[in-house]
Amino acid sequence: GRLLLARGRTDAAKAAFVDGRERFLQCDAAERATEAAVLVGLAETDLALFAEAERTLRHAYASASALGRGQVAFAAVALARALAWQERYREARLVLDAVTPADAGEVSVRRWCLAARAHIACGALADAWGDLQRARAAAKDSPAAEALARRWEAPLQARLGDVDAVRLHVA
Repeated sequence: GRLLLARGRTDAAKAAFVDGRERFLQCDAAERATEAAVLVGLAETDLALFAEAERTLRHAYASASALGRGQVAFAAVALARALAWQERYREARLVLDAVTPADAGEVSVRRWCLAARAHIACGALADAWGDLQRARAAAKDSPAAEALARRWEAPLQARLGDVDAVRLHVA
């Protein structure tokens, strides 16, 4: 399913994640079912099914919180992403502020990039810059994570009027 999602075959990815979630539930594998539910929500977000995505991700976030394991940050970041796509930045920030992801890794980078996105939308550019510095630090040796952080540096630099920096981040 993840490969399908990464390649833009979102309908097929969603179907695979729904099937996986059901199978994990049948096996009493709650943590894996929660992860699959988050992936369903990500696919729904990519399909612009925002109400469905929010519902799916709120349930996944609640489930992850009840389990008290590593999926909490993953679910929170996915929920915040769905809220951000609806331009509900204040709510997205509240969800992000409720969790502390690991110091490094993709979930941490995504968390800080979403926080920056919310700050940029609200005009809090200094806060966005701090978020992006945290995202870059969390990216460490991952070119994909570094690219994600740079993707959000471009709109910040554009808001600041620094055209040369925008070119650097989108080139």
